[in-house]
Amino acid sequence: MVSRMRQLIAFVGLAFLVSAPSAAADSNLFVGVTEDAFRWRSVASVSVARDLGLPAFRVSLGWSPGQTELAPADADAFDAMVPAAAGLRVVVTVFGAARSAPADDVARDAFCMYTRALLERYPTINDVVIWNEANLGFFWQPQFTPAGTSVAPASYQALLARCWDVLHAFRPGVNVLLTTSPGGNDNAVAVSNVSHSPGAFVRKVGDAYRASGRTARIFDNVGHNPFGASSAEPPWRRHLDPSHIAQGDVDRLVQAFEVGFRGTSQPVPGRCTGTPLVCASIWYLEAGYQTEPPSGRHSSYFGRENDARPIPDGGSDTSAPSQAKQLIHGIQLAYCQPHVGAFFNFLLWDEADLARWQSGVLWADGSPKASFGPLRQVVAEVHEDRVDCAKVKARQATPSAPAGDALVERLEWSALRRFSAFNTIWTFAVAARADARFRATVFRAGTRRVVLAVAGTLKRSHPRTVRFPERQLRPGSYRIELVVSRARLTIARRSPVFVVE
Repeated sequence: MVSRMRQLIAFVGLAFLVSAPSAAADSNLFVGVTEDAFRWRSVASVSVARDLGLPAFRVSLGWSPGQTELAPADADAFDAMVPAAAGLRVVVTVFGAARSAPADDVARDAFCMYTRALLERYPTINDVVIWNEANLGFFWQPQFTPAGTSVAPASYQALLARCWDVLHAFRPGVNVLLTTSPGGNDNAVAVSNVSHSPGAFVRKVGDAYRASGRTARIFDNVGHNPFGASSAEPPWRRHLDPSHIAQGDVDRLVQAFEVGFRGTSQPVPGRCTGTPLVCASIWYLEAGYQTEPPSGRHSSYFGRENDARPIPDGGSDTSAPSQAKQLIHGIQLAYCQPHVGAFFNFLLWDEADLARWQSGVLWADGSPKASFGPLRQVVAEVHEDRVDCAKVKARQATPSAPAGDALVERLEWSALRRFSAFNTIWTFAVAARADARFRATVFRAGTRRVVLAVAGTLKRSHPRTVRFPERQLRPGSYRIELVVSRARLTIARRSPVFVVE
């Protein structure tokens, strides 16, 4: 499957009022699904997609260094899939192993010719995503040099440029997309997943484009995976942590592209260039909400859940989150968000391993969830331009977190409550109402024994991600305490208990 690894550090925020008109928007949004089962279960997958009214799906295609033609097994899979999907839009993400990322001219040429071979063999495939989440060390290495200098953005920019030239020379109307994940740590010495945050990565790609002196485009549209901190948080929720860009933070993604490519001829979301005008939109290539299998379905699953807060597939409780409700709200929000062109739900079928993803609208045994019908309903609403953006905006106006106090305006602890003993990165995010000092400590729950500490200052209206010194913690239960002080006023806040295993 495409993109299985997610950032462990994520944050919970507040509701976001997205800019939207008072009635149905003039939106070009289409809804699809990301699901590699189309490759080996083509007829069944296509049948489900058609039943849901989905006009598109996205699959992955692997690449190995030096490869310029599809391997026989991949060709066989696509030869069966493409005819079965006649009339549907097939989007293909082409990528390889992280350590095989094309970092020189020879590798880039091979990769781009391989992607060209895909288009040549299948004339109906016109949408290609160049690599997968290139800002993550899980998928692209190296991200930094041994001395800590950022290299992945410039290397990825060179790959985009080469593929844009090769693919557009072969087929001028091809749609070339770049790709980013929702989070990254901007830490060259992180123990796991050395990566760039999406905003920093985009800005550095723009810097490399400008430095290259290039005037031709390097991408046609923008691919982003806007996962939130957990499946239970509202899709419109904004996050304090600047390293995370979920669906509610799309304005920060737009800003990163504007800053990164300012003064260039590359169209970006929110700014069209050229004569005639050429525009770029944002495609949410992976979005999804994980369900918790009910007791009667436990036999179809194994392993341990990886989501901080999995949710039911449906239910009568209108105040509680469910997958059905999240899908409706997320897709309607995408419809009303400026510059957003596509929303791909991650998976049709659940994966049986709970450590992976259960965000499909079919249980692992293939039976439909309670979210199946609502997804079909909202897809029809989008197709028929029946989404009322005034209602979407009003829904987001409902507060989802208590107000802050005299010094702390917002505070976001990690949404996770269990961590591996190998984890070394401990953070939280805070926004202050006034300039203040702070001291934060990690201590064993039930004791006052401090194991990590950090101190510094907070600036009014400048949210900050506080990072503790990197260190593995021994198995046990812990809490974080934040003490903020200004003049004679002192405020103390404690996190929920989290467990290191």
